[in-house]
Amino acid sequence: MAEIRSTLDLIMEKTRNLTMSEEDRREQALAELKDGLNRLLTKYLQGDMDAGRFREEYGLLENAHVDPDGKAAVQEIARRIDPASDNRPLLVLLRDGFAVDVTGLDNILKKYAETADSEEARSSGIILKNLERRGISGSAVAPNPDSDEQISPAREKLREEFRAALAAEIDRLR
Repeated sequence: MAEIRSTLDLIMEKTRNLTMSEEDRREQALAELKDGLNRLLTKYLQGDMDAGRFREEYGLLENAHVDPDGKAAVQEIARRIDPASDNRPLLVLLRDGFAVDVTGLDNILKKYAETADSEEARSSGIILKNLERRGISGSAVAPNPDSDEQISPAREKLREEFRAALAAEIDRLR
């Protein structure tokens, strides 16, 4: 009588002689670490844990052979920093959870906010002047710089310039 074998048995038979190289093991461990780190970051950013608890949970997650000094974590956290977003939780996590000096990052983000605000004020002034020329004015008139097609590319260019500055600062942290 013929033997009926499960799919798992077939797979085990075909992969019996396969082994993972040390490099493959490191890559797999690092990928697992990053997956766990992203889950922890999601919880942290949602407010489900503070920086100290994050570091404790990450300590349980990390493998001494993969990320003994937390550099992979710092790199992954810093990768999420966006000049146009509120980055305070990420900066607090880097500072309090991993003892990273975030002064440079903070200065770049403040400079971006100042530059973006002044550009928005300038754009709003231009929009108001254009509306006044058309006979539209008054206290109820509020400019919407987001609707101006000329402002959006300039804003994106500014964001990219500051992303480059942030990337350079992140590289310096490593």
